[in-house]
Amino acid sequence: MSERSPCSRGFSLVELLVSTAILAIILLVIFSITQQTGSVWKSSQAKIESFQAARSAFESLTRKLSQATLNGYYDYFDGSGRTPRDPSYDGKPTRYGRQSDLHFISGPGLLSDASQIGHAVFFQAPLGYANSINWSGLDGALNSIGYYVTYNDDAETGGRPGFVTEALSPLKHRFRLMQFTQSLQDLDIFRTANATGTGWFTGGSAPAGNIASTRPLADNIIALVILPKKSAADDASGTSLTTDYSYDSRTPWSGTTQPQQMNQLPPILHVVMVALDEPSAQRVCVNGTAPDFGIQGLFHDPAKLDDNLGKLEDKLKSQNLNYHIFQADIGIRGAKWSQ
Repeated sequence: MSERSPCSRGFSLVELLVSTAILAIILLVIFSITQQTGSVWKSSQAKIESFQAARSAFESLTRKLSQATLNGYYDYFDGSGRTPRDPSYDGKPTRYGRQSDLHFISGPGLLSDASQIGHAVFFQAPLGYANSINWSGLDGALNSIGYYVTYNDDAETGGRPGFVTEALSPLKHRFRLMQFTQSLQDLDIFRTANATGTGWFTGGSAPAGNIASTRPLADNIIALVILPKKSAADDASGTSLTTDYSYDSRTPWSGTTQPQQMNQLPPILHVVMVALDEPSAQRVCVNGTAPDFGIQGLFHDPAKLDDNLGKLEDKLKSQNLNYHIFQADIGIRGAKWSQ
Protein backbone atom coordinates (compact mmCIF):
# COMPACT_ATOMS: atom_id res chain seq x y z
CA MET A 1 0.00 0.00 0.00
CA SER A 2 1.47 3.36 -1.09
CA GLU A 3 1.72 6.43 1.16
CA ARG A 4 -0.57 9.49 0.56
CA SER A 5 1.08 12.41 -1.17
CA PRO A 6 1.35 15.58 1.00
CA CYS A 7 -0.45 17.48 -1.76
CA SER A 8 -3.54 15.29 -1.47
CA ARG A 9 -4.23 16.11 2.16
CA GLY A 10 -7.52 17.98 3.03
CA PHE A 11 -7.97 21.05 5.29
CA SER A 12 -7.79 20.56 8.99
CA LEU A 13 -10.72 21.52 11.23
CA VAL A 14 -8.79 24.51 12.57
CA GLU A 15 -8.12 25.80 9.03
CA LEU A 16 -11.80 25.46 8.13
CA LEU A 17 -12.86 27.35 11.26
CA VAL A 18 -10.36 30.15 10.62
CA SER A 19 -11.47 30.46 6.95
CA THR A 20 -15.13 30.52 7.97
CA ALA A 21 -14.45 33.25 10.55
CA ILE A 22 -12.56 35.39 8.00
CA LEU A 23 -15.35 34.94 5.45
CA ALA A 24 -17.94 35.88 8.07
CA ILE A 25 -16.00 39.06 8.95
CA ILE A 26 -15.73 40.03 5.25
CA LEU A 27 -19.45 39.45 4.73
CA LEU A 28 -20.23 41.48 7.86
CA VAL A 29 -18.11 44.40 6.61
CA ILE A 30 -19.75 44.26 3.16
CA PHE A 31 -23.21 44.17 4.73
CA SER A 32 -22.39 47.10 7.01
CA ILE A 33 -21.08 49.20 4.08
CA THR A 34 -24.12 48.31 1.98
CA GLN A 35 -26.47 49.19 4.83
CA GLN A 36 -24.76 52.53 5.48
CA THR A 37 -24.75 53.39 1.76
CA GLY A 38 -28.44 52.57 1.51
CA SER A 39 -29.20 54.63 4.60
CA VAL A 40 -27.30 57.65 3.24
CA TRP A 41 -29.02 57.30 -0.14
CA LYS A 42 -32.46 57.09 1.46
CA SER A 43 -31.71 60.08 3.70
CA SER A 44 -30.45 62.13 0.74
CA GLN A 45 -33.42 61.12 -1.37
CA ALA A 46 -35.85 62.02 1.41
CA LYS A 47 -34.15 65.41 1.85
CA ILE A 48 -34.31 66.11 -1.90
CA GLU A 49 -37.99 65.18 -2.02
CA SER A 50 -38.84 67.16 1.12
CA PHE A 51 -37.52 70.38 -0.48
CA GLN A 52 -38.67 69.64 -4.04
CA ALA A 53 -41.62 72.07 -3.85
CA ALA A 54 -39.36 74.79 -2.43
CA ARG A 55 -36.78 74.18 -5.15
CA SER A 56 -39.43 74.43 -7.87
CA ALA A 57 -40.77 77.65 -6.31
CA PHE A 58 -37.28 79.14 -6.17
CA GLU A 59 -36.67 78.32 -9.84
CA SER A 60 -40.03 79.83 -10.82
CA LEU A 61 -39.42 83.00 -8.79
CA THR A 62 -35.91 83.58 -10.13
CA ARG A 63 -36.96 82.85 -13.72
CA LYS A 64 -39.73 85.46 -13.60
CA LEU A 65 -37.50 88.00 -11.85
CA SER A 66 -35.02 87.71 -14.72
CA GLN A 67 -37.85 88.78 -17.07
CA ALA A 68 -38.62 92.03 -15.23
CA THR A 69 -38.92 95.07 -17.49
CA LEU A 70 -39.40 98.85 -17.27
CA ASN A 71 -39.57 99.74 -20.99
CA GLY A 72 -37.73 102.97 -20.22
CA TYR A 73 -37.56 106.05 -22.42
CA TYR A 74 -36.38 109.67 -22.15
CA ASP A 75 -38.68 112.66 -21.71
CA TYR A 76 -39.09 115.94 -19.81
CA PHE A 77 -39.77 116.46 -16.10
CA ASP A 78 -41.04 119.56 -14.37
CA GLY A 79 -39.00 121.40 -11.75
CA SER A 80 -40.20 119.06 -9.00
CA GLY A 81 -39.19 115.94 -10.91
CA ARG A 82 -42.74 115.01 -11.95
CA THR A 83 -43.52 113.42 -15.30
CA PRO A 84 -46.37 114.36 -17.68
CA ARG A 85 -48.20 111.21 -16.49
CA ASP A 86 -48.22 112.52 -12.93
CA PRO A 87 -51.57 114.25 -12.19
CA SER A 88 -49.67 116.98 -10.35
CA TYR A 89 -47.33 117.76 -13.30
CA ASP A 90 -47.20 121.57 -13.63
CA GLY A 91 -46.85 121.61 -17.43
CA LYS A 92 -43.44 123.32 -17.36
CA PRO A 93 -40.70 120.97 -18.61
CA THR A 94 -37.39 121.87 -17.00
CA ARG A 95 -35.41 118.61 -16.92
CA TYR A 96 -34.74 115.72 -19.24
CA GLY A 97 -34.08 112.18 -18.10
CA ARG A 98 -35.09 108.52 -17.85
CA GLN A 99 -38.79 107.78 -17.57
CA SER A 100 -40.92 104.65 -17.35
CA ASP A 101 -44.61 103.96 -16.92
CA LEU A 102 -43.75 100.68 -15.18
CA HIS A 103 -42.39 100.03 -11.70
CA PHE A 104 -39.90 97.79 -9.90
CA ILE A 105 -39.90 97.83 -6.12
CA SER A 106 -38.43 95.52 -3.51
CA GLY A 107 -37.62 95.49 0.19
CA PRO A 108 -39.33 95.26 3.59
CA GLY A 109 -42.69 96.78 4.52
CA LEU A 110 -44.22 97.09 1.06
CA LEU A 111 -47.68 95.80 2.01
CA SER A 112 -49.98 97.96 4.09
CA ASP A 113 -50.87 95.23 6.59
CA ALA A 114 -48.62 93.12 8.79
CA SER A 115 -48.93 89.99 6.66
CA GLN A 116 -45.58 90.47 4.92
CA ILE A 117 -42.69 88.69 6.64
CA GLY A 118 -39.27 89.86 5.52
CA HIS A 119 -38.83 91.18 1.99
CA ALA A 120 -41.17 91.43 -0.99
CA VAL A 121 -40.73 92.30 -4.66
CA PHE A 122 -43.24 93.61 -7.24
CA PHE A 123 -42.60 94.28 -10.93
CA GLN A 124 -43.90 93.87 -14.48
CA ALA A 125 -42.87 91.13 -16.91
CA PRO A 126 -44.06 90.08 -20.40
CA LEU A 127 -45.67 86.79 -19.35
CA GLY A 128 -48.90 87.07 -21.37
CA TYR A 129 -51.11 85.67 -18.59
CA ALA A 130 -54.87 86.25 -18.98
CA ASN A 131 -57.67 84.77 -16.89
CA SER A 132 -60.17 85.12 -19.74
CA ILE A 133 -60.24 83.33 -23.07
CA ASN A 134 -61.12 86.65 -24.72
CA TRP A 135 -57.58 87.85 -23.99
CA SER A 136 -55.71 84.67 -24.85
CA GLY A 137 -52.93 84.53 -27.43
CA LEU A 138 -51.17 87.74 -26.32
CA ASP A 139 -48.03 85.88 -25.25
CA GLY A 140 -45.84 88.95 -24.87
CA ALA A 141 -48.34 91.13 -22.99
CA LEU A 142 -47.39 92.56 -19.61
CA ASN A 143 -48.43 91.24 -16.22
CA SER A 144 -47.74 92.61 -12.78
CA ILE A 145 -46.00 90.03 -10.59
CA GLY A 146 -45.03 89.97 -6.93
CA TYR A 147 -43.62 87.66 -4.26
CA TYR A 148 -43.65 87.80 -0.48
CA VAL A 149 -43.74 85.48 2.54
CA THR A 150 -46.63 85.38 4.97
CA TYR A 151 -48.03 83.13 7.70
CA ASN A 152 -51.63 82.03 7.18
CA ASP A 153 -53.99 79.06 7.07
CA ASP A 154 -55.25 77.15 4.06
CA ALA A 155 -58.66 78.86 4.24
CA GLU A 156 -57.11 82.31 3.84
CA THR A 157 -55.29 81.22 0.68
CA GLY A 158 -58.53 80.09 -1.01
CA GLY A 159 -57.22 76.55 -1.27
CA ARG A 160 -59.76 75.06 1.12
CA PRO A 161 -63.33 74.32 -0.10
CA GLY A 162 -66.05 76.09 1.88
CA PHE A 163 -67.80 72.86 2.83
CA VAL A 164 -64.67 71.58 4.63
CA THR A 165 -65.16 72.69 8.22
CA GLU A 166 -62.49 72.75 10.89
CA ALA A 167 -64.33 69.89 12.61
CA LEU A 168 -63.78 67.77 9.51
CA SER A 169 -60.22 68.89 8.97
CA PRO A 170 -58.25 71.27 11.25
CA LEU A 171 -56.85 74.37 9.59
CA LYS A 172 -53.30 73.98 8.35
CA HIS A 173 -51.20 76.96 9.43
CA ARG A 174 -47.96 77.45 7.51
CA PHE A 175 -45.40 79.97 6.35
CA ARG A 176 -46.02 80.38 2.65
CA LEU A 177 -44.35 82.02 -0.33
CA MET A 178 -47.15 83.94 -2.04
CA GLN A 179 -47.24 84.90 -5.72
CA PHE A 180 -49.24 87.93 -6.84
CA THR A 181 -50.21 87.81 -10.53
CA GLN A 182 -52.32 90.54 -12.11
CA SER A 183 -54.00 89.40 -15.33
CA LEU A 184 -53.13 91.48 -18.39
CA GLN A 185 -56.71 92.81 -18.80
CA ASP A 186 -56.65 94.00 -15.16
CA LEU A 187 -53.25 95.69 -15.36
CA ASP A 188 -53.48 98.66 -12.97
CA ILE A 189 -50.01 100.11 -13.53
CA PHE A 190 -51.22 102.28 -16.45
CA ARG A 191 -54.08 103.92 -14.56
CA THR A 192 -53.48 107.62 -14.05
CA ALA A 193 -54.03 107.29 -10.31
CA ASN A 194 -51.17 104.77 -10.20
CA ALA A 195 -48.63 106.93 -12.02
CA THR A 196 -46.98 107.29 -8.62
CA GLY A 197 -47.03 105.20 -5.47
CA THR A 198 -47.80 101.52 -4.98
CA GLY A 199 -51.56 101.48 -5.53
CA TRP A 200 -51.19 99.14 -8.51
CA PHE A 201 -50.51 96.24 -6.12
CA THR A 202 -51.90 97.49 -2.78
CA GLY A 203 -55.22 98.81 -4.11
CA GLY A 204 -57.79 98.04 -6.76
CA SER A 205 -60.24 95.16 -6.80
CA ALA A 206 -57.61 92.44 -6.51
CA PRO A 207 -54.59 93.68 -4.55
CA ALA A 208 -51.76 91.52 -3.24
CA GLY A 209 -53.25 89.19 -0.66
CA ASN A 210 -56.62 88.89 -2.40
CA ILE A 211 -57.41 85.31 -3.43
CA ALA A 212 -58.40 86.56 -6.90
CA SER A 213 -54.81 87.61 -7.63
CA THR A 214 -52.63 85.84 -5.08
CA ARG A 215 -51.90 82.18 -4.50
CA PRO A 216 -49.40 80.19 -2.45
CA LEU A 217 -46.42 79.12 -4.52
CA ALA A 218 -44.87 76.92 -1.82
CA ASP A 219 -45.45 76.07 1.83
CA ASN A 220 -42.83 76.23 4.60
CA ILE A 221 -40.85 79.16 3.15
CA ILE A 222 -39.89 81.16 6.22
CA ALA A 223 -37.69 83.86 4.69
CA LEU A 224 -37.22 85.67 1.39
CA VAL A 225 -34.34 88.12 0.92
CA ILE A 226 -33.94 90.33 -2.17
CA LEU A 227 -30.69 92.30 -2.55
CA PRO A 228 -30.41 94.54 -5.66
CA LYS A 229 -26.79 95.08 -6.64
CA LYS A 230 -24.37 95.82 -9.44
CA SER A 231 -21.88 93.34 -10.83
CA ALA A 232 -18.85 92.46 -8.73
CA ALA A 233 -16.65 94.38 -11.19
CA ASP A 234 -18.65 97.57 -10.59
CA ASP A 235 -19.26 97.11 -6.88
CA ALA A 236 -17.17 94.67 -4.85
CA SER A 237 -19.18 95.31 -1.68
CA GLY A 238 -22.52 94.51 -3.34
CA THR A 239 -24.21 97.21 -1.25
CA SER A 240 -23.86 100.40 -3.30
CA LEU A 241 -27.45 100.32 -4.64
CA THR A 242 -29.14 100.07 -1.23
CA THR A 243 -28.20 100.38 2.41
CA ASP A 244 -31.39 98.76 3.73
CA TYR A 245 -32.40 96.32 0.92
CA SER A 246 -35.01 98.81 -0.35
CA TYR A 247 -35.09 99.54 -4.06
CA ASP A 248 -37.70 101.71 -5.77
CA SER A 249 -37.53 102.64 -9.46
CA ARG A 250 -39.97 105.47 -8.69
CA THR A 251 -37.69 107.18 -6.23
CA PRO A 252 -38.32 110.96 -6.48
CA TRP A 253 -35.90 113.25 -8.30
CA SER A 254 -34.15 115.56 -5.89
CA GLY A 255 -31.01 117.58 -6.53
CA THR A 256 -29.48 118.25 -9.93
CA THR A 257 -28.60 114.68 -10.97
CA GLN A 258 -31.24 112.07 -11.59
CA PRO A 259 -31.05 109.37 -8.83
CA GLN A 260 -29.44 106.16 -10.11
CA GLN A 261 -32.38 104.02 -9.00
CA MET A 262 -34.90 106.20 -10.82
CA ASN A 263 -36.59 104.36 -13.70
CA GLN A 264 -33.84 101.74 -13.83
CA LEU A 265 -33.82 98.03 -13.08
CA PRO A 266 -31.01 96.78 -10.85
CA PRO A 267 -28.51 94.79 -12.97
CA ILE A 268 -28.43 91.86 -10.53
CA LEU A 269 -30.66 90.54 -7.77
CA HIS A 270 -29.17 88.34 -5.08
CA VAL A 271 -32.07 86.14 -3.96
CA VAL A 272 -32.08 84.09 -0.75
CA MET A 273 -34.90 81.77 0.29
CA VAL A 274 -35.03 79.66 3.47
CA ALA A 275 -37.32 76.61 3.64
CA LEU A 276 -38.31 74.11 6.33
CA ASP A 277 -39.24 70.52 5.61
CA GLU A 278 -42.81 69.43 6.35
CA PRO A 279 -42.07 67.41 9.55
CA SER A 280 -40.30 70.44 11.05
CA ALA A 281 -43.16 72.74 10.02
CA GLN A 282 -45.70 70.38 11.60
CA ARG A 283 -43.83 70.65 14.91
CA VAL A 284 -43.69 74.45 15.11
CA CYS A 285 -46.69 75.70 13.08
CA VAL A 286 -49.43 74.57 15.44
CA ASN A 287 -51.82 77.54 15.55
CA GLY A 288 -52.58 80.97 14.12
CA THR A 289 -49.56 82.59 15.79
CA ALA A 290 -46.41 82.40 13.70
CA PRO A 291 -43.42 80.85 15.46
CA ASP A 292 -40.77 83.47 16.13
CA PHE A 293 -37.50 82.83 14.31
CA GLY A 294 -36.38 86.43 14.78
CA ILE A 295 -36.71 87.14 11.05
CA GLN A 296 -38.31 90.57 11.54
CA GLY A 297 -35.12 91.69 13.28
CA LEU A 298 -32.87 90.39 10.51
CA PHE A 299 -32.03 91.38 6.93
CA HIS A 300 -32.09 95.16 7.31
CA ASP A 301 -28.40 95.79 6.52
CA PRO A 302 -27.03 94.21 3.31
CA ALA A 303 -23.49 94.33 4.71
CA LYS A 304 -24.61 91.86 7.40
CA LEU A 305 -26.35 89.37 5.10
CA ASP A 306 -24.05 86.43 5.93
CA ASP A 307 -24.11 87.25 9.63
CA ASN A 308 -27.93 87.41 9.61
CA LEU A 309 -28.16 84.09 7.79
CA GLY A 310 -25.87 82.59 10.42
CA LYS A 311 -28.12 83.87 13.22
CA LEU A 312 -31.18 82.40 11.52
CA GLU A 313 -29.41 79.05 11.08
CA ASP A 314 -28.44 79.03 14.76
CA LYS A 315 -32.07 79.64 15.70
CA LEU A 316 -33.31 76.79 13.51
CA LYS A 317 -30.58 74.41 14.71
CA SER A 318 -31.39 75.19 18.35
CA GLN A 319 -34.92 73.89 17.70
CA ASN A 320 -33.65 70.84 15.76
CA LEU A 321 -35.45 71.96 12.60
CA ASN A 322 -34.47 70.64 9.19
CA TYR A 323 -33.99 73.50 6.72
CA HIS A 324 -32.45 74.38 3.37
CA ILE A 325 -31.11 77.70 2.10
CA PHE A 326 -31.43 78.57 -1.60
CA GLN A 327 -29.23 81.37 -2.97
CA ALA A 328 -28.57 82.72 -6.47
CA ASP A 329 -27.48 85.85 -8.32
CA ILE A 330 -30.08 86.65 -10.98
CA GLY A 331 -29.21 88.84 -13.93
CA ILE A 332 -32.14 90.95 -15.16
CA ARG A 333 -32.10 90.82 -18.93
CA GLY A 334 -34.07 94.07 -19.31
CA ALA A 335 -31.66 96.10 -17.16
CA LYS A 336 -29.87 98.85 -19.10
CA TRP A 337 -27.88 100.30 -16.27
CA SER A 338 -26.35 103.72 -16.50
CA GLN A 339 -24.94 105.88 -13.74
